[in-house]
Amino acid sequence: MGRSPRPEGKIVSLTRVSRGDAQMIKAMLDEHGIPGTTGGGDANGWYPNLSFSDGCPVLVFEDDLDRARHLLESAPELAADDER
Repeated sequence: MGRSPRPEGKIVSLTRVSRGDAQMIKAMLDEHGIPGTTGGGDANGWYPNLSFSDGCPVLVFEDDLDRARHLLESAPELAADDER
């Protein structure tokens, strides 16, 4: 593993978007060295209709949140509807 673990790191929500957009955002975060994950907003694909109402969360460590937000702002086509 290239990074040391962050056992005390708080995980926060960056945004909630469709499952497809969440995967694209995660890939963009990975490309820029920001660890993140997507939540189970649609029960990991079992109930895709749930992501239409609540969206799929993209989660990052709190100390990476500002960098992740800045990166997301550079790709407005991936921002959640309420963030556009």
